[in-house]
Amino acid sequence: MTHPFSHPHRYPPKNDAALGLCTYAANLTYSDLPDNVVWTLKRIVLDTLGTILAANTLADGIPELVQIARADGRNLPESTIVGFGDKAPAMMAALANGAMAHALNYDDFSEYGGHLGASTIPAALAVAQHRGGLSGKDFLVALAAGAEVLCRLGAAIAMTEDGASLTRPPRPLRIQLWGYFSAAVATGSVMNLTTRQMHTAL
Repeated sequence: MTHPFSHPHRYPPKNDAALGLCTYAANLTYSDLPDNVVWTLKRIVLDTLGTILAANTLADGIPELVQIARADGRNLPESTIVGFGDKAPAMMAALANGAMAHALNYDDFSEYGGHLGASTIPAALAVAQHRGGLSGKDFLVALAAGAEVLCRLGAAIAMTEDGASLTRPPRPLRIQLWGYFSAAVATGSVMNLTTRQMHTAL
């Protein structure tokens, strides 16, 4: 069976809600961000870094996870494990930092579910450090794109008849599922992915 994206005239697919999100994320610039959004993003960055640093010594399981990341970093030191100074492969640094960001459960939380900082910052930061050359403004753009996608997914799901049950305890999908998409979008923005590449990432 031929993949629908393999033929150039079949892309973009019609009636694809994800395409609108990808177009937005791939074309967002710093000048598009209102002042209050920039302020909020900076607060989220500080909040997330604070929860990561607190988890360095207070969270269960973090020493063991950091040790695993350190072992991988001996051969591929790409990105920093925040608070420890060690470098690990970007993927492992994102895993360790993401675990610490949420380990104490003090990180930010959106109205419709999902942790904006813990979902976007560790992944985007690891890739940004590995690639190098990313400005602070571009980093905030990446976070804005990821946060927008996370909130829109959460709102869309919560407002459906079946989706409402996913936002009540035990909330099987509320925190995890749309965080994967926001992380992909944030890192995709860091990597300057096109709309089509962003769509593939999702």
